[in-house]
Amino acid sequence: MDFTFDRISNGRQLKILGIVDDATTECIAVHAEHALGGDHLVRILDRICQHRGYPDNIRTDNGEEFTGRTMLEWAHAHN
Repeated sequence: MDFTFDRISNGRQLKILGIVDDATTECIAVHAEHALGGDHLVRILDRICQHRGYPDNIRTDNGEEFTGRTMLEWAHAHN
């Protein structure tokens, strides 16, 4: 799970969340927003996990969305 960034024609930043299954290299989700914080991130993960189940492991960088309290509490709550 990682973010990439781009800009649209008016100059506003676009934040793109990509979630890939490392075992199969399947792209699970690509989600683009102008702003995407920890609360929004866990809502996206909950939606995905409702259909696919919760992962055993999640690999990310140390970005603030992934290391913030919201994400850590979500990960702990879902083992």
